Amino acid sequence: MKQIIKAIWIGLFVMLPPISNGQTFESELVKFDRDRAEQSILEWADSIFFYHEGYKFTDFKSVYKSDFLDLLIKLEELRIHVDSIQNDYQNGHYVGELNAYDSILGISFRKYSRLKYIVENYEPRAKYYEVKFWSSLGMRDGRLIYCAIRLRLSHNFLVMSAVLREAESQNVRWSNIKFKS
Repeated sequence: MKQIIKAIWIGLFVMLPPISNGQTFESELVKFDRDRAEQSILEWADSIFFYHEGYKFTDFKSVYKSDFLDLLIKLEELRIHVDSIQNDYQNGHYVGELNAYDSILGISFRKYSRLKYIVENYEPRAKYYEVKFWSSLGMRDGRLIYCAIRLRLSHNFLVMSAVLREAESQNVRWSNIKFKS
């Protein structure tokens, strides 16, 4: 019975696909943070502007904390290590016994899984986020003017500052924009 369980256990590790799927975990986190920032910005815009339409987001920047970046580096190193062990074994380059392979891969994969969980749930991971928000904004005189606003969001995605950067018309100021009362 122990041999059957052991064979199944070894078979699972042999059949495991490499952890890497061409997209790094870091890029998945950045996409997740960008999506959360964009949603927060839209809620902010809906709450203060009388009218806005045709929005887009550019120049997203996340300023992560150094201790979070250290965890990302460790996670990437573990991912490379696990992928390397799997590739060596699958290509017949692994030198050692099957028990040693199973043990090393199991330990490394568990370390990777634990660290990935820590990284996914790490809060706050960023000092702040910055993004440029483009939208046609309703003006007090009834016109729509396409503007860019440089926003800085806190680590929990609340708008901390907004700077009017670019507009179709050079004389657009905050005082020209129609806000909700």
